[in-house]
Amino acid sequence: MEELMEKLRSDFKGMAQIRQVGDSRIELDVSTSVPREEWYEKMKDYTPTDHIISNSWTYNGIRIVLFGGMVKNEKKKFNFTY
Repeated sequence: MEELMEKLRSDFKGMAQIRQVGDSRIELDVSTSVPREEWYEKMKDYTPTDHIISNSWTYNGIRIVLFGGMVKNEKKKFNFTY
């Protein structure tokens, strides 16, 4: 599981964050700046399961589900005190 999560992080190069991890499921939030066509290109090594869950793939029995959304970069967090 850890190896798969690292591969997904590498494939999306900071443009996706892992939202939730279960025993047989990984959910990722993908930045809205990444076109859906690029999702499919990055996920070409996985088995598509769109007929079960939209934007999902499997890999060795683990389901990967992608969601579009804002990806927060924790390094760029600012705090202003007045």
